[in-house]
Amino acid sequence: MSSERKSTDRLVHILGMLGFLLSIVSLAWQVYLYRESFSERVILRLSALHLGQDIQTPAKKKGGYLSIEVVNVGQRPLYLRQVAINIPCASVERQGWVFYGTGKPNFETLRLESGASKTFQEQWDFAAHPLGIQNGAVEDACVTVESTKGEILRSSAEISDDIYGVPRVKKKGPDSAP
Repeated sequence: MSSERKSTDRLVHILGMLGFLLSIVSLAWQVYLYRESFSERVILRLSALHLGQDIQTPAKKKGGYLSIEVVNVGQRPLYLRQVAINIPCASVERQGWVFYGTGKPNFETLRLESGASKTFQEQWDFAAHPLGIQNGAVEDACVTVESTKGEILRSSAEISDDIYGVPRVKKKGPDSAP
């Protein structure tokens, strides 16, 4: 009888220790998830719209627009302070273009809800700053996103939409020829 009791006590002791260890692991996992819920995360998409006199004009000679779309994929609202593109990416001395932020007139911190997106667009001279459009990648440029808590993302980005277009010429009247 005493050998059965010892084996039962040992089994109870082992199961108790396993339950205690599982509860510690569960608590650590909950703390990790709670801390992660406060982290700020964004996804970027870079788009280029080339405008030229005709479709045959090489991309380097066209002007156009460069757009940066920022999507908040975090679980909490995000307060954007600045969205900029820096050329070159790796150097300390870099030239930057602010798409949204403190360098713009009438600047206000932008609240971006969870799952929401905002697109920032600026005119761009592809002749002076081609951004590696020919091979589809922004070779030596970084997109930087800052919130009120600090820098969220500094990343090289690829041009996801490379659109070519010809600007429309407005007609002056119903009888005027193009």
